Amino acid sequence: MTSNGRRPDNSERKISGEFSRRDFVKLAALVALCTGGIYYLPGVIIGVGQELKRLDSIDYGFEDGVIRYQTTTFNGIGGPTVQEQQSINVIDAPAVGDEQLATVRTEMSGSAVASMGGAAIEFALLNHENPASNGAIVYNMGIGGNFHHPVGAREAEVLAYANPDKRILVINNTGSGQSSLVPRNIMKQMKRDGIYQPQGEWMLQILEKQLEEYGDKIELWGNSAGARVAMGMAAAFGAAGQNIANLRVVDPPSAIDRTALGIQMRFISQILAMQKYGASPYNETSDLGKAPSNLFTAKGAFADNMWNYPLTMRIKDGLVADLQGAMGAVHDDLTIIQPEFSEFAHPNYMSWLVESAIANTFWEGIKQPEALRQIIIKDHSHAILSANAGARPQITLYEIAKMAG
Repeated sequence: MTSNGRRPDNSERKISGEFSRRDFVKLAALVALCTGGIYYLPGVIIGVGQELKRLDSIDYGFEDGVIRYQTTTFNGIGGPTVQEQQSINVIDAPAVGDEQLATVRTEMSGSAVASMGGAAIEFALLNHENPASNGAIVYNMGIGGNFHHPVGAREAEVLAYANPDKRILVINNTGSGQSSLVPRNIMKQMKRDGIYQPQGEWMLQILEKQLEEYGDKIELWGNSAGARVAMGMAAAFGAAGQNIANLRVVDPPSAIDRTALGIQMRFISQILAMQKYGASPYNETSDLGKAPSNLFTAKGAFADNMWNYPLTMRIKDGLVADLQGAMGAVHDDLTIIQPEFSEFAHPNYMSWLVESAIANTFWEGIKQPEALRQIIIKDHSHAILSANAGARPQITLYEIAKMAG
């Protein structure tokens, strides 16, 4: 608040912490020079200028305690219908002493590992006392996501609190916790084509016993890189001729063809926004305790998370292929949630890809979900998924998808 008790507007908000705009410009220039040489530097300078201007348009403080959004629905041949803007209150979170919170923390501490042929995926089954007939949400966190990390744990806690009637299978990302890295032959294929279905097929083979009791009541959700993984899993279900209930993902990268450097710069460009989201009233980072050592180096995951996965995200046709594959599996809704000021792509690019995928499935006679939607989150960026913004706004994005459904 300002001295007169008024909430500062975006133009008045300053970057907190030690990482300044000047530092950001220097870092962007250094990455360009080290990875691409002087050839990339002019474009980087122009892009940084645009980025700094965009940063001033974001509602870092979640004014009025709401998130505003606009839904576009698509018909069976890809025709879009834009609905009026709406808003939703940021959801509550479990408090210390809450019985469900205590149960969820016990469930996470008792995580399990599914394995096959030396490969493993670590998962935690939350709200496990719900009947299997209610279905299950399979949740993939963003890159490096780990539910043993204080931030990942809080994300999972809020998700379980917001969905008390569902079992939730939270997955530790490949290379995090006790989850294996993606096999090198599969990663090679993903880097070549930008398609995540091969990783999805590998994961479904490992998790077969954990998922079989839910039948077609599986819901696949995911954020950022985890969104692409969820899409790959959905496409794998489709390739196997199996149905799932829904696919709901937040800001999957790959809507624009980019170089690996371009994808890396999209990740780096979030640093300032992440710091500015420190103004969020839902920021709990100071309460979460000291984080474990660098999660990205776990089991040699640094190379995958910082280089190999950006290579898999550079081809938009790969995203379209996964979308088309997913459509054949989803019977309720396929929903893409995207911040208006996403660092990865303007929502229009994603709209065009969705329209293209729908049209392709129509002409190929592939079954389509009952609802195909894009939800644009107004006045926010990809960094709404950051720890500084808080778990409550992040999980609220999925509440929007549930309401729209």
